[in-house]
Amino acid sequence: MLTIRNEQVEAFRLAALRAFEDDMVRDLKGFAPAIYETRGEPILRQLIRVGIGRAKGYGFTNRGPVRLYIELMVLFGCDFDTDPMLPWVNVVLNDPAFPGQMNRAERLHSETSRYLDRVAGPDNAYWVEALHRLHEASAEDYRITDRDAERLALELLPAIYPQKCAFAGETALGVLVRRGLELATRHQAIADQGVALFVALAFFLGHGFTADPLYPWIKGILDDPKVLDPQKRVERLVTRSKTYLNEALAAREGNQTHVGL
Repeated sequence: MLTIRNEQVEAFRLAALRAFEDDMVRDLKGFAPAIYETRGEPILRQLIRVGIGRAKGYGFTNRGPVRLYIELMVLFGCDFDTDPMLPWVNVVLNDPAFPGQMNRAERLHSETSRYLDRVAGPDNAYWVEALHRLHEASAEDYRITDRDAERLALELLPAIYPQKCAFAGETALGVLVRRGLELATRHQAIADQGVALFVALAFFLGHGFTADPLYPWIKGILDDPKVLDPQKRVERLVTRSKTYLNEALAAREGNQTHVGL
């Protein structure tokens, strides 16, 4: 009788994972070519591995649902499932009325399409307009402290990206601002542009931006042991964020996939 050892089973499992990972790299190359070109394959593979594990936590094990989950990580940030600006995601992922991973994946895809229609707009026009407004904004408008951070939720963010703010609502915006303020405080960045920067990054890149595999430059700056002055870290992060914004606008000119909705 044929006997398959545990080591062989594990080898088969790893081979299947590697094949899926290879397929996902090719998929993301087409789904988000700008990210593929600027981040490189090793970073995308890291993201894919993280995504496989997180998708499994929601019962997504089939290729289609796992692929969708990873694509949404690219689109909305690695922690999109708990992002306060995307409460509908958590509802779909945990809704007992939709048993079975295929049913939930189909609904997640449908709700994502509806969201993008409302928030990204035709040919991503709303998103592009928001990036241009952010690019043209005066730095003086964002020199705020933790004491008036709530103004971001009520004035500045809606002025930059009204469609996203209207869809999420003031309650979600308030949670997002508090999350950004919490991260700024943790990294001692509550003076000058620090608060506004952390809130803006959470708003555009997702609230898990400090540890998102797609943005290693953020973690690299925040954890750089050679930079001891928190204000210097903020200045470096501001400079690099402006570079990223320019890259995003340039990618749009090349008709690349949008990110950070």
